[in-house]
Amino acid sequence: MTLLKNGLSVSVARAQASCRPAIQPFICSTFKDFSSERDYLQEQIFSKLDKCCQERGSRFCPVDLRWNKNQSQISSDDVLRVCLDSIALCAPYFICILGERYGVHRPVEGEPSDGETEEWLERNFEVAAACGHHWVLEDENR
Repeated sequence: MTLLKNGLSVSVARAQASCRPAIQPFICSTFKDFSSERDYLQEQIFSKLDKCCQERGSRFCPVDLRWNKNQSQISSDDVLRVCLDSIALCAPYFICILGERYGVHRPVEGEPSDGETEEWLERNFEVAAACGHHWVLEDENR
């Protein structure tokens, strides 16, 4: 029987490696942007990462919450809750794709204010706080 440097047999080492948890990064970007980039990751990169992980006894299973037409009818409170729950489930793995667009945000000084957007943001802050992210209610984070 062949032993490895750590004294384990090859079969024991393989059995231990097969028990490794999957790597599940949450894929994050603004909802309307980066479709082609996310498609490229899904089609070209993630399968290679999964193969590499499988060789080491794990899996690569990214969580990409792009919405289809049926899911887009979900209330914004539920969307935020699903995102926050998914982020917590995927921690510590998180892939953030940034660009020039910030998504919905409060207007900076001098920009016109939209009451509907302000109300939507306020509800999302409250949902985030209710999900354990109380820091979003602090003035410097609003």
